Amino acid sequence: MWIATGCSATLFLVAYIIIEIHPVSRPANVIKLVLWAIALLVEAGAYVLTPMHRAISARLMTNPMNERLCTLTIIIIGEGEFTGINAR
Repeated sequence: MWIATGCSATLFLVAYIIIEIHPVSRPANVIKLVLWAIALLVEAGAYVLTPMHRAISARLMTNPMNERLCTLTIIIIGEGEFTGINAR
């Protein structure tokens, strides 16, 4: 999994460097998209092919509402902060 992450990160970095060197070049944009596609395929392939080993005693989330409510609370607080900043 770490190898796939390193490979895809390298591909994304190379795509970024190519665009920084040639920002308005059509071939550079095509190369960038190809590198992105390969990097995403590497990540997806690593996810599909990596076996997930869990201990028998591993606790699965029994109540998914906890995480959802935390996320919702963060969103609401963030919106309140954003509204307060725009009101000034």
